[in-house]
Amino acid sequence: MLMTVMSEKIYMHPTAAKVLFLCVLRTLTPEVCADIIATDGDIPANMSAGGTELNPAEYILGFSGKFDRDFFEPVYVGKNSSWNQLLVRNASVLDVDGGSSFIGYAGSGSAVVTGNGSAWSTSNSLYVGYYFGSSGHGALSIEAGGSVSSGSSATIASGSGSDGSVTVSGMGSTLTVGEFSYDELRIGGGSMATGVLRVENGGTVINSGSSRIGTSSPQASGMVTVSGEGSSWSTGNELYVGSSGTGELRIESGGSVTGRSTIGSESGSHGTVVVTGSGSEWSDTAGLVVGRYGTGALQVEAGGSVSSTSSTIGLFDGASAAVLLTGNDSTWDIGGLSSSALTIGYEADNGNLTIEDGALVTLNGDLVISSQAGATDNFLRLNEGYFAWQGNNLTELATLLVDGKIQVWDMEAEAWMNAYGSKYFSYGYFATDQEAFDFSGYEGLGDYTILTSTVPEPQTAALMISVLGLSYCLLLRSRKA
Repeated sequence: MLMTVMSEKIYMHPTAAKVLFLCVLRTLTPEVCADIIATDGDIPANMSAGGTELNPAEYILGFSGKFDRDFFEPVYVGKNSSWNQLLVRNASVLDVDGGSSFIGYAGSGSAVVTGNGSAWSTSNSLYVGYYFGSSGHGALSIEAGGSVSSGSSATIASGSGSDGSVTVSGMGSTLTVGEFSYDELRIGGGSMATGVLRVENGGTVINSGSSRIGTSSPQASGMVTVSGEGSSWSTGNELYVGSSGTGELRIESGGSVTGRSTIGSESGSHGTVVVTGSGSEWSDTAGLVVGRYGTGALQVEAGGSVSSTSSTIGLFDGASAAVLLTGNDSTWDIGGLSSSALTIGYEADNGNLTIEDGALVTLNGDLVISSQAGATDNFLRLNEGYFAWQGNNLTELATLLVDGKIQVWDMEAEAWMNAYGSKYFSYGYFATDQEAFDFSGYEGLGDYTILTSTVPEPQTAALMISVLGLSYCLLLRSRKA
């Protein structure tokens, strides 16, 4: 504490006079003045005096101005004690060189790094909520231009029963994890561990290696939300949503995420990604997998967008995978300017792509549904949505239709039905952008074969059936040859 009793005399720590003076002048908030344990140069490496919910133990770096503090050992905020808080402000820098940093090490702790130039860097790993004999509870807030970085991996909720949360909020606020491709960011790592990462209002998270949401145990859970224009998260390697536990990623209100991604990686895992709202973007850089061995779900709605290279919905036997696009201007672009493939059900027998209510999926490359023998119950489903397949693919389409791999929503039966011969199914090859726009309402789809489900005029239905018949005849001839 700042005050101690020595031989019936009150001894005040050298920083106490400054603390008391500022509190009396009310230039510090009552919360800050509640129980300040140490400030600036008197802050120890182990900030674990402990307090109560109403009277936490406070440590302030940058108490009345900029102050930099260096440690050459591990740093703890809340080790084996509860209600410990660290505040870094006024462009102050906390530098941990030669050790890891822990917030809530078998205890509870929280930290706030706020303001331009305020920073906390650790040369090794960063843990927010760490189990060591008992569960840890940690919280970290990076705001108003502050920054936190780890030279190695970072884990939000590490170990049995631990929980941790990190919030990165405001333009210029940054969390940077690792220097090498093997440095990971883990959100929810361990049995019954719960990790939460929020990136909002223009905040940024960058990690050099892989990211795992819900990992190390089937009972682990992780949740990441990237929300607001300018908010972003980029990962240099794999992004696993539901690595071995349960993971959820929400990209909303203009947020963006970039990385090579897998949803539902291991057997027993569950992963969900939702991309919602105009300007919200998810860019997969090297092959998107929805349902590798586990259960994966991707939903794109309300004008959200996804872009990827070759993608698979339901990869290995036992996986379950579903992708849903719904709403006008909700889009998924597969391949872009480079040829890529979309596989719905490689070995898995429960993979579906559903496009509805004006949403659009574009593919530049091959479409494969139920790739391997034994892969069944994999479908492309249309309910007033559009699937645009670059090039004239009427012959390939005929094969998929005859094999029953494309379904449309039958309004009368209120069920998914085979698109082949259905009055609700419409398609065509459109050589020009204008023709494609007239059919779909989307621009830039010249030289695409476009599929949808509508209720066409009688003469249009007859035309579509005749075109399909011609394509099927050509298919039979090619097989005989």
